[in-house]
Amino acid sequence: HNRIKTFIATISSSTMSTKSTSFVDEPVPKRKKWCHLPKGYFNLMFKNKKYRLYLLSHCCQHIGDWYIRIASLLAINRLSPNSSEAISAFVLVQTLTQVTFSQVGGALADSMDRRKLMMTLDFTGALVTLGFLFALRSNSIVEFYIFGALRAFVQALYDPTTRSIVPMLVSDMADLKRATTVNGLAWAFFMAVGGIVAGKTEVVFGLQGCFVIDSVTYGISALILSMMRGDFKVPNKNLDRTNEEEITKMKQKKGFASRIISILCYPLTACCGMLLDVAVYLWKCGFGLIVVLKASGAFCWGAADVLNVKYATIPNDEDSSSARLGFLFSCLGIGCFMGPIVASFVTNAERPATTQLVCISAFSALVLSWIGMSQSVQFQLICFFTTVRAFGDSVIWVNSTLLLQQLVSAEFLGRILAVDYMLTETSDAISVWVVGYLLDNGVGTSAVALGLGVLSATVFSVWSIYHLFGLGAARKNTVRLQKLKSTSTGLNAGSLKSPSDEADISRV
Repeated sequence: HNRIKTFIATISSSTMSTKSTSFVDEPVPKRKKWCHLPKGYFNLMFKNKKYRLYLLSHCCQHIGDWYIRIASLLAINRLSPNSSEAISAFVLVQTLTQVTFSQVGGALADSMDRRKLMMTLDFTGALVTLGFLFALRSNSIVEFYIFGALRAFVQALYDPTTRSIVPMLVSDMADLKRATTVNGLAWAFFMAVGGIVAGKTEVVFGLQGCFVIDSVTYGISALILSMMRGDFKVPNKNLDRTNEEEITKMKQKKGFASRIISILCYPLTACCGMLLDVAVYLWKCGFGLIVVLKASGAFCWGAADVLNVKYATIPNDEDSSSARLGFLFSCLGIGCFMGPIVASFVTNAERPATTQLVCISAFSALVLSWIGMSQSVQFQLICFFTTVRAFGDSVIWVNSTLLLQQLVSAEFLGRILAVDYMLTETSDAISVWVVGYLLDNGVGTSAVALGLGVLSATVFSVWSIYHLFGLGAARKNTVRLQKLKSTSTGLNAGSLKSPSDEADISRV
């Protein structure tokens, strides 16, 4: 009995020692995560509350934008049937308004709290959008143009602000790249879904329902932004010092009339001074031509809406035309959704030259799509090549914005993005006007598409030479400038840690 007890005790002790040894030596297997997103994207969207609220507000904006974009095209087609010039005129009115006031939006973004400015513009846009209902009720295309210009005014102020606030929501360049990619994917997703849903909504609730939904999304966006806490005004010592000097001069002036004139002229002089600073910055920074990258692409894809209406229109069948137009926009959404995902795998946040190369390579997709559309007759092939073109559009759009966000200092970012926006909208308007004029004067859609393909090939060749010569983001000094910027106090904080870093940037 004693021998059996001793044997059992020996076995038990050896077993326990084996278990304890295996417990110490072998790591505990990790539980599988429920979310299969890459860790960086997971942390950005689920642990960064400020960016999460911004993304929700951003999505609300996109929902309304695609509703009103399709509704506007269909409304003009109803008020002025089968007129490409009417559509071109509407786009031109919007574009001229955006070009005129986009610099004001950039100046406001660099001098005010960006979150509060976005909230104010959201509430303003909600009221302006309801004006389209009065234009439809009176069947007046002139009133429709007026309210379109007012909404474009709000959009011109909003766009530089919403893009320049993104670097203030993230902590490093890698998160900035992820945030820009997610914003592009959200835009593409709601383009794909909004194209179909907006077309169906127009059939069920009419055009008035689309405009009401756009107004509601503006209000929801403002409410979401009100939940975001923090100060989103960029510290700009030079601008503050200039403002103080101007205010001192106004106080020193004698006479009531001279003071009133100084106060009234102060916004204009301040805006001109800020624009002059931007011009000097673009001239000296070494990558100023990147501002034209997106605008050169807009020359190639700007007239797509006019051609989409031509491809989708079925005579005397408005419901089928609405459905086909919505399907074309959905194909745009699919291509735009794929573009940023593919580009994110081949770009490096620490090497801006890769981002620039991807943007330039995307012009080849535009060449292929326009040449393919010029030889296509079936609606299915038109949809396929539309998806290919949208793939290239989204890569250029998202990554050109990312390049500017990576390289431009925070105190200039709002104004630089406003210049980018102004040039893009100008190119878009020129493309739309030229194509609308050609279509109304007997030139076929196939000839127009072939011409756009040749234009895309020319632009692709010019930017390829630019990159091969080591210009723009491909310059070695540009990479070093980005590294110095990323080591500053926070991402895009606008102030460096030490005077030696400031001297380094001056030498670059």
